[in-house]
Amino acid sequence: MNIASNTSTKTFASLAEWRVEAAAIIALAFPLALTQLSHIAMVTTDVVMMGWLGPKTLAAGTLANHYYWFFEMGSMGLVGSVAAILAQHLGARRYRGVRRTVRQGFWVAAMVAVPCLLAIWHVRGVLRLVGQDPELSAMAEVYLRHMMAGFLPGVCAATACWGAFGGPIGPSFGKLSWSVCPLASPCWRKSGCSLPPPC
Repeated sequence: MNIASNTSTKTFASLAEWRVEAAAIIALAFPLALTQLSHIAMVTTDVVMMGWLGPKTLAAGTLANHYYWFFEMGSMGLVGSVAAILAQHLGARRYRGVRRTVRQGFWVAAMVAVPCLLAIWHVRGVLRLVGQDPELSAMAEVYLRHMMAGFLPGVCAATACWGAFGGPIGPSFGKLSWSVCPLASPCWRKSGCSLPPPC
């Protein structure tokens, strides 16, 4: 009898532990899933709106997005360690180290952004060099020069601020807002998704 009662008690305890662990995993995974879904929604919105403007606009936008993505992900990979260092300082309550790490992280982000922005500025020559259509290269250049203003703030925010203080929730709401804004803004529709005819 005692053996049976001990077994049932252990079973209930095990189920309770599983529920706690499952709730913790869901609480962590939900913002991550929301971030990924919002990114998919943003990309889908871009593709649909550029597709309305024609195949050349869609092709130029695709070239520009992939070119920009290469440098953005490379920069975030280089400064991504800042978020882990910040989280360690915050957990240990070493607030002086937090200030120093944030300051140095911003300097590193700025130094990494300079060559990336130069490469983005000269995108037309790079795309021509690899054999892309001259007209599409010119359209991609116009699109990317509109996007350059957000490169450094995006790298800094995604690595230093969101990674340490907001976890995955900050990028989730950021990407959701950028997914909704193009649909809600008549100016965006009239501007042709930031792809005016090349000069």
